[in-house]
Amino acid sequence: LKWLEIRPVQVLLSLHAMSQFPTGEANPLAVALGTLGCALTLEDVPVDVGPLAMRDLLGDAPSVGKRIGRFYILEALQCVYGVVGSLQLLGNPRALLGGFLTGVGDLVQEPVRGATEAEGPAAVL
Repeated sequence: LKWLEIRPVQVLLSLHAMSQFPTGEANPLAVALGTLGCALTLEDVPVDVGPLAMRDLLGDAPSVGKRIGRFYILEALQCVYGVVGSLQLLGNPRALLGGFLTGVGDLVQEPVRGATEAEGPAAVL
């Protein structure tokens, strides 16, 4: 091949899985997850793969296929953090972090707001 070009690709990944472990399972983690009825959920997580451009591809079809496959495997590995960050295992980690940061902000802002809007020192107590 003289020139090969594949345009960028974006895939939206969704996964819904409910774990059901047998009650006779010996693994404690499996028993805990089965007891909780652990659900794994991914909802419309974007997986972006960049463009591929190769020139002067020499070799047989399997070797060219390996080079192309290697490129897409490396691109997919770069998307792993986004997928793991969107994984909902007993809640969404991104939402948990956002809620935590909001709570910390409120912990600081609300007492200050109460002190500035209060009428006199006795109203603060």
